[in-house]
Amino acid sequence: MPSDSDSPRELLAPRRHFFSAEERQMDRLVAQWVGEESAPDILGRFHPQPRPLGKCAEGFLRKIGQDQGVLLEKICGHWPQVVGEQTSRQLRPVEVRGDTLVVSAENPTYLYVFRQSPLMGTICQRLEQLTEGRVKQCRLVAPGRR
Repeated sequence: MPSDSDSPRELLAPRRHFFSAEERQMDRLVAQWVGEESAPDILGRFHPQPRPLGKCAEGFLRKIGQDQGVLLEKICGHWPQVVGEQTSRQLRPVEVRGDTLVVSAENPTYLYVFRQSPLMGTICQRLEQLTEGRVKQCRLVAPGRR
């Protein structure tokens, strides 16, 4: 609970970081190496910077191999911007397998047209940018297939 003496600047300042035993040991070693008077300026560079909770969760899901659903959800959320409004009604992202996005065509004619079209290269480039290089290829399949 903030007290009356807390200024708005202090309320927005990051909370105090409690150092682990490893960090305290590293601080002592660096202070011995560079000298006590120089240590405060140098020590902050060695401590890990805080990361947003969302990034930590994505990293954890990626580590345990369960992030394909999260990635597919992100792609589905941006699908009309990636392929265009009209095309998004005909092509639907179905699944992510490794670095390949499986896309279902609603109509066999669209399947044929998009397989021959240079537009698929552009779509793959946009997907690679959106997913930060995790999806590099697209595979078009008939409706109901994976």
